[in-house]
Amino acid sequence: MRRFIAYLALSVLGLTAVGVTFNTAFLKSHTNIEYADGKSLTFQLSSTDDDSVLPEDASSEIASIMEQRLNTYGETRYDIYTQGNDIVEVVLSEEQTAYYEQIETYLSFNGAFALGTSSNTVAIGDEFMDTSRESYVTFVNHYPTVVIPINSESEEFQAVIEEAERLQEEANNNTSSEEEGETTEDTATYVYLAYNFNEETDTISELISSSDDYDEDKADKLLMQFDISRIWSDDTHTAIASSVNIDTDGDGSITSNDVSNGTQIANYYVNLLNSDELPYNVTFIFEKTVPAYFENIISYGMRETVAMSRTLIATLFAILILSLLLAAFYRWAALAIATLGIGSTYLALLFSILFTVEFNTAMVVGLALVAIVSVVCGVIYINKVKEECYRGRSLKKANAEGAKRALLPIVDLNVLLVIIGAIFYWLGGEMMISFAAVCVFGGIASLLLNTLGLKTLMWLLTNTTKFTNKYSVIGVKNENVPNILNEEKQSFYGTFQNTNFTKHKKPFMIVGLILFVASIAGSITFGVLDNGTIFNPGTYSQGNTYLYFETTTNNSSVNLSYVENLLKNTQLVYEENEETTYEDLFEEGTNLNEYMTVYSREEVIEGVTTNYTYIVVDLNRPIDGEQMAKLNLDDGYEDSLNNLYVDYIENANVDANAVASVKMTKHVNAQQPDYIWIVVASAVAIGFMSLYLTLRYGLSKGLATVLFSGVIGFISVGVFVLTRVSVGLDLFIALPLIITVSYLLMTLFANKDKEMVKDELVRSKDNSVEKRVEIMNKAVSLSASTIAVAGIVVAYLCLNNFGFGPLATSNYYLFAFVGLIVGLALILTCFGPVYMFIYKIMRKLNIKLPNLKIKRKHKKAPKVKSSEPEEAIFIGIND
Repeated sequence: MRRFIAYLALSVLGLTAVGVTFNTAFLKSHTNIEYADGKSLTFQLSSTDDDSVLPEDASSEIASIMEQRLNTYGETRYDIYTQGNDIVEVVLSEEQTAYYEQIETYLSFNGAFALGTSSNTVAIGDEFMDTSRESYVTFVNHYPTVVIPINSESEEFQAVIEEAERLQEEANNNTSSEEEGETTEDTATYVYLAYNFNEETDTISELISSSDDYDEDKADKLLMQFDISRIWSDDTHTAIASSVNIDTDGDGSITSNDVSNGTQIANYYVNLLNSDELPYNVTFIFEKTVPAYFENIISYGMRETVAMSRTLIATLFAILILSLLLAAFYRWAALAIATLGIGSTYLALLFSILFTVEFNTAMVVGLALVAIVSVVCGVIYINKVKEECYRGRSLKKANAEGAKRALLPIVDLNVLLVIIGAIFYWLGGEMMISFAAVCVFGGIASLLLNTLGLKTLMWLLTNTTKFTNKYSVIGVKNENVPNILNEEKQSFYGTFQNTNFTKHKKPFMIVGLILFVASIAGSITFGVLDNGTIFNPGTYSQGNTYLYFETTTNNSSVNLSYVENLLKNTQLVYEENEETTYEDLFEEGTNLNEYMTVYSREEVIEGVTTNYTYIVVDLNRPIDGEQMAKLNLDDGYEDSLNNLYVDYIENANVDANAVASVKMTKHVNAQQPDYIWIVVASAVAIGFMSLYLTLRYGLSKGLATVLFSGVIGFISVGVFVLTRVSVGLDLFIALPLIITVSYLLMTLFANKDKEMVKDELVRSKDNSVEKRVEIMNKAVSLSASTIAVAGIVVAYLCLNNFGFGPLATSNYYLFAFVGLIVGLALILTCFGPVYMFIYKIMRKLNIKLPNLKIKRKHKKAPKVKSSEPEEAIFIGIND
């Protein structure tokens, strides 16, 4: 009984460790706009030429450039909206306010660089930078260092260096003349790098805090400084370098957070240095807080805690229900499976947090996949033990033999998990890095826990004296275990031992082929018709309409009350002559002020301060700007919505500097992440996983896995394409989950088939095609129990997250559930026959994989050289 107590204690201890440390560990996770509140940064465009007018596609052009810059910055989930031709809005989430400031500057950056000294010797832009090479970040003694390629032959640059060296020599001479023992200031001389530098109005000395003509309003133009005594990156003098100070406390201690923050700053500098010139002036005008797209997973109150979010609720329900399901199948063994499944998933999350991997939707999908693989590994182990029990072995011996037989399939599943993680890290894109990380970490953790850990726990359970020959402890019925002492033979092989799943293979193949062809045709057709968008995006892509009222004075008559009065006295006129007020556009009883926001900013140019005020009205629905409207304040005044307020503000003389505009919103980058790369990564992962299974189970099975994984993936996508359900291309985030689950199910059959072929060859030496077909049919039936349990686990997890998880992510798990149903139907009925069809062709063509086994030479026993005769062996006498 002590071993059983130890089994319970280890399981409870593991679960307790997860529960106690989860809150502290999870609070260190890095989230994006999906699971954390963020900000909306709004930019206004203007022409670089005061006399020219912005083209209609100006905002779209800038939005495309901003999208590239956000990808370069490392953002994985963001949204960009254009409003009219002069407003661009960027929505994202960052951990620190400083990061928002960096992104704000980076997205609008279009200024010139200047390199100069405190005495105002200056080189501008191309006069010192080698634009044929990009700046980059390197590390010197753990310090992130920015390296800038230099045009060292430039006369302007040489003048800056010579002036800095002269100032350094002058400072050294002043220091040496000081009396001994007197405290002196730092004699380091710096070369300063400034951005957004106007050569006509700015000077370097105005940016230096220790300078007499320091200007605080211009100080933020100073980007970096270089110590002239160690300005060069190497002896070639082709680049200058400066390290970011990460010892901000000055105490000499450097933490990992210091290095991380310093690297962030260095990358920000490099992004600015490598950015191209913008075609228009881009000015940041205001920001606003945006709630998390899905939900907040961290609650901020008296102290930070993990929020009781729908994601957490779905996780808790999954643990509870799956534990009960496993207990129904495997009794006390379910505790080990559940404990190690939770442990593997938690370790995957923990290591991802440790390596600062972003917590996003892709990570949640990856964690679900890790949990599935880990639980199925436990299911394989217990089913192997149960199979040995059905052969008549004792519980103790069944566990020992089952552990040996379960080792290789457990290794297979976790290797497949690591493979797909590695491929998606390589090819999947920024957002899928989170998925890739948890798959790799989770695969390694699951492999270790489900081999060493599960074997240890099951040894304690099956070696408990009280449970000797009590097979019900792992869900085996005693009446199904033959009594070998009474020469009983095995009669029970599994729940589906008498079920022929391949009997109706032809109709399943026909239906599967029709769906496969229809899915490909539908994807191509809708992709061509809708510029690559194969799904039905629904009405979400239409966007809202915004009214902008902009003034540049503090005492303007255009204020919140004035705009509200305009709205209440405005009518939209439809073709049927039906008049609708703005109040009718919103919910009954809604205060219009809820849809009106006031923003302000201050701009200082050449000492002149200008105050800008923006009143923005979100009409909460798309309205055609050409639609006719009437303003009752001016009887009979009627015009298009685009011109109504513009003309009224100009004619009413309420503010000479006031500007009104009506702007339709367009979602620029609605497709995040890039689904093309997810499809490419999935295709490459299929190739590598099939190659692995080919080496493990043979060429015919390997080719069959390629075929079936592709068919299952296409049909799963085709269901949503052909039914025209309203979903986005981000649905493809769940595609690797479907593919891995398909390989998981195919591996369960392949392992059982290989075992049975090996046993048959040992027993009867019969390797005929007829015998292989017979074994294949039996393998499908006998592996169906494990496949069924695995399918139930995956199905419940998908339905659980579909029902309890955030509404915005429910389609991902519906997609995975559809893929599971398609996979189960095709693998149980068609995979075996297709594999045998390929096997027969290979056998006729005599195609075999090369034998990779190394032949070992058997060494002969060394002859004993001795003068004494060898001992003769006589049976019975020598005993």
